[in-house]
Amino acid sequence: MIEVAEGQYKALFALQFATGMRFGEIAGLHVEDLDFSELVVYIRRSTFKHEEVTPKSKAGHREVDVDAGTMAVVKSHLGDRTSGRVFESRNGTPLVNGNVNRYVLKPLCKKIGIPEGTTHAFRHGRVSVLQQGNVSGDLIKRWVGHSSLKTTSK
Repeated sequence: MIEVAEGQYKALFALQFATGMRFGEIAGLHVEDLDFSELVVYIRRSTFKHEEVTPKSKAGHREVDVDAGTMAVVKSHLGDRTSGRVFESRNGTPLVNGNVNRYVLKPLCKKIGIPEGTTHAFRHGRVSVLQQGNVSGDLIKRWVGHSSLKTTSK
């Protein structure tokens, strides 16, 4: 999926899978929230109905470690930009989850011959990969912004 995605969506899907971020969090991500030398994403805000808001919960404010390869994809997408939203619509507003699902992700699923999914599948995929890798439940919980291990285990 990530390999066939184009433009900002290649970086968006890669980062969402590598971090398990909620779509609103990724849509609210600013260049200043990325630490390319330490390979960390700081989640400080989210978006809801084109507005930047606080993350979903207290646990939503967090730092997530990211692999160097994914950060390189994001850096390539950004080019020389040093501020502003990492991902945005053509008119400079935050991306809308439904539009990305409808106009980007679902057509990509069809193109590569897999069942249709939504961006939330990247979040679930990340949790599954971490669990299969025997990463501690507390660390998974912290990275994905859950306040309870029960939520993470669903």
